[in-house]
Amino acid sequence: MAADMTISDWARSVGISRQSAHEAIKRCAIPVTDGRVDALVATTLYRARTRIRSNTRQAEAAPAAAAAPASSPPASPGAPTAADHDLRRKAAEADMAELEARRKAGALMAVDPAERAAFEAFRELRDATFSAIRSASPQVLGLTEVREVQHLLEDALRAAYADFEARMQHRLAEAAKP
Repeated sequence: MAADMTISDWARSVGISRQSAHEAIKRCAIPVTDGRVDALVATTLYRARTRIRSNTRQAEAAPAAAAAPASSPPASPGAPTAADHDLRRKAAEADMAELEARRKAGALMAVDPAERAAFEAFRELRDATFSAIRSASPQVLGLTEVREVQHLLEDALRAAYADFEARMQHRLAEAAKP
């Protein structure tokens, strides 16, 4: 392979389409300079970071490349190895098993009911706030001092929030019962 190739020529030499080559450049972080790639670097990065499918031109070329003497450089030092993949898979399986055990033990709850409950709680808080303002509005008309209006609104909101807090504590206590 030539050291410096256009992306289309490199794609042809590797056995992929031009569109796949552009996707591989992004996915594999292949350096491009003025629309050209270093074929050796590009091929090394592409092979190290791409799994070849069995039904492509690459798969037909892969046995020939594997039978050829090892003239290509080894995978880049940062490329993950099979052992790295196995380690990540085992860690993910352990995490999933731990989550499943916690779910069965009742330490976790489903997302949908939690989101629904949070939405309903905040909607109720919003409604309580608006209701407090509506109920305090007629009393504001007779006041002339800003401080008096402020105290009246604060007292109305404080009462509404205290009522909301009591309702939420009651709901939480009911939900905590087995």
